[in-house]
Amino acid sequence: MIDTIMLTATVVADDINIIKTLFRPIVDNNNLYYIYQQDNINYTYIDKFNLLKIVINPSKLLGKDIVTDADYNAFVEIYKKHFYSIFNYTNYMEKLSRVDYKLDFVTEYKDLYLKLIKKSYSSYRHLKQNNVYETSLYYNSKSYILNIYDKEQEQEDKADINIIIDDRYENMLRFEAQLKRPRIYYNLKNWGLCDILPNYWSELDRDYYLNTVLRNIVFEGDYYNIYHSKKKLKEVYKDSTVKKLLELQKLISRYGITGAEQKYSYGKQTFKKHLNMLQDAGVNPVLGYGHDSCKKCNRE
Repeated sequence: MIDTIMLTATVVADDINIIKTLFRPIVDNNNLYYIYQQDNINYTYIDKFNLLKIVINPSKLLGKDIVTDADYNAFVEIYKKHFYSIFNYTNYMEKLSRVDYKLDFVTEYKDLYLKLIKKSYSSYRHLKQNNVYETSLYYNSKSYILNIYDKEQEQEDKADINIIIDDRYENMLRFEAQLKRPRIYYNLKNWGLCDILPNYWSELDRDYYLNTVLRNIVFEGDYYNIYHSKKKLKEVYKDSTVKKLLELQKLISRYGITGAEQKYSYGKQTFKKHLNMLQDAGVNPVLGYGHDSCKKCNRE
């Protein structure tokens, strides 16, 4: 559910000496920071702003793979105990500044899925696609990040040569949505949703923030090759419509969503309409493998 959270707090004066005694000072770009790590909790104190940042991975803190709504009270109890083993007066949960949601999908065809997903928009609304690694798809904006990546490969890239990769990550494709401070503040200002952790600790929150963007990046519907796509579409639409929809799929297969939108002969409005028609029929706009097998599709 939740992968990482960042909380921030203004440090009470009596606790500042604790930071300067216990934390390690570093200077970066002429700014003084104090850092400390304890029990899977990372603390960073920004001296200039008297601001404490606390980054926590709930799964690691709780010692369990899957964190659910029911784990909230246990998380707070453990985190609070750790926090006040260091500080005396500072608010341990003053403000939520970032929350990362995750959804894991295990499939032996993860490489193919990534290849198909990468045919999506090069940008969507304020999100810009930035692909640094072959095994990931990354979109970011000032308020939101979407990252789809090969979790197994990520662990291999990070691991020491003598470390054995955890079997849990085998064939795992991870979907992550990161809500940054501007989005959390937007929710506070426009919807009155207070910027505190309980308002974001929910599987419903994860599904909402992931799906709101994913359905416009990954799209809905199954992946079909051209033969099965035609067969499926003919169950719903007349032949003339099917012909146009297949033409669109072929363009997407060749140029990706962004390129196909520019080249589609029926215009951008019809392009979006036809994207929706494909999905309404249960067909993903991106040509993939057949309905009855998991083999690479024969592109036409």
